[in-house]
Amino acid sequence: MSSTMTKRSLQCVLDELGRRFNYHFYGDRPTNSNAKPEWFFTQLSVWISNNIDYFDENGQNFVDDVSFFAAYEIKLKFNV
Repeated sequence: MSSTMTKRSLQCVLDELGRRFNYHFYGDRPTNSNAKPEWFFTQLSVWISNNIDYFDENGQNFVDDVSFFAAYEIKLKFNV
């Protein structure tokens, strides 16, 4: 996949994750509770775990194409 296509596909996935984040953690939703910060971290962990294969394949290709990220391994950064 070309770098441009990889960037577009990553942007689509990140936009969706952004929408989910905004839904859960802004406004009057029960998930936006200062008394329950573990909900925030648990949800982020679930999203990362559910999408790590996609990011490993596509995100790693994108990172590899960007020279100032040399030798950056996505899976190692998330300890998956």
